Amino acid sequence: TALADPGMPELDLLAYDACLMAMTEVGFSLRDYADVFVASQEVVSVFGYDYTTMFEVLESDPYSVSAEALGVGIVQSFEDQNSGNAWGWDTNSALRSSGYDQLAASLSDFVTVAEVATGSEINEMRAARNATIGYYLPELRDLGGFMRNISLRPSIRAEIRNAALDVVGALEE
Repeated sequence: TALADPGMPELDLLAYDACLMAMTEVGFSLRDYADVFVASQEVVSVFGYDYTTMFEVLESDPYSVSAEALGVGIVQSFEDQNSGNAWGWDTNSALRSSGYDQLAASLSDFVTVAEVATGSEINEMRAARNATIGYYLPELRDLGGFMRNISLRPSIRAEIRNAALDVVGALEE
């Protein structure tokens, strides 16, 4: 509600120093409020962002830095701070919010096509899910990896595999 307020200044970048905020549904719900969205799909370190290095990209010429470049700088700072962390807490990404409508459309198409999957295809999709990287909360899986895994299973109909590839394409875009 606050971001939708007409008096709210336009945001170029929105970054979350919190756990599990890079979920597709979070980005989709915020797509109209910032051009770039920076967040982690995983549980993050208790140390959070390194506020001494995350804005280093602004040091040389702050007025020429785009929201995307700043987002990449935040991700790099986060990675540098957490690299090699035994818990795997170096997950953070910068995403263009303009792609969320296409991602939602491709996910909707995938669900529509997969609704008529046979029992054996559903079992194959479960196996694809189980083969996909998981996070601290085991029910959370990487969406792109899951869709790629579905696309690689020849026993699933081509129409479902192609819809999964469309989701991967939307994610990459």
